[in-house]
Amino acid sequence: MTKKRKIRPDIIRNQITSLIIYEKVKTTLSKAKVLKSKIEDIFTKTQKNDLNSFRYLSGYLYHPKAALKMKDILIPSYIKDKNIIRIAKLLSRGGDKAPQALVYLIKTEPKVVEAVKTNQKKKKSLK
Repeated sequence: MTKKRKIRPDIIRNQITSLIIYEKVKTTLSKAKVLKSKIEDIFTKTQKNDLNSFRYLSGYLYHPKAALKMKDILIPSYIKDKNIIRIAKLLSRGGDKAPQALVYLIKTEPKVVEAVKTNQKKKKSLK
């Protein structure tokens, strides 16, 4: 990343907020690598999913909708997984030939939904 030192953290925070809201972001490869390490740090800091972690998220992320989504949806579903985020390389950008990447969250279902599905399978097998 060849931006000024003061601008870099804001760019990363903005992309993290967009990644949480939309669950995928298209960016350059160098920004994607930084984004992956930062989002993994955020997930490890907020694994307890308590008031302190929500306050940390609210202060770090730019949009309150992102903090609520992280607290209610993403943290419970990704709590045990180590692989949270993935980087897929894309074709180079047309103008300056910068390598592009797609950063996206790996879909996992919450553990509650899995328990409901197993109960439904047991009911079907008993009939």
